[in-house]
Amino acid sequence: MNQMSLVWGVEAFYYDGMESTDQSFDDIKTILKENKVVEENDLIVKIASMPIEEKGFTNMLKISAV
Repeated sequence: MNQMSLVWGVEAFYYDGMESTDQSFDDIKTILKENKVVEENDLIVKIASMPIEEKGFTNMLKISAV
């Protein structure tokens, strides 16, 4: 995650929840709001693996507004 931050100018957060993709994305928005990293109407990029149990194989990207 550190290399990604340096190269691409993004801030990465580690999240290890495994309930469902929808629940994980809701949790991520909450974490970012609590840490005052995002504000309303900011865009965030989320990456994940589908199905969620297959760790390490990113095959989904979702861009959404806070």
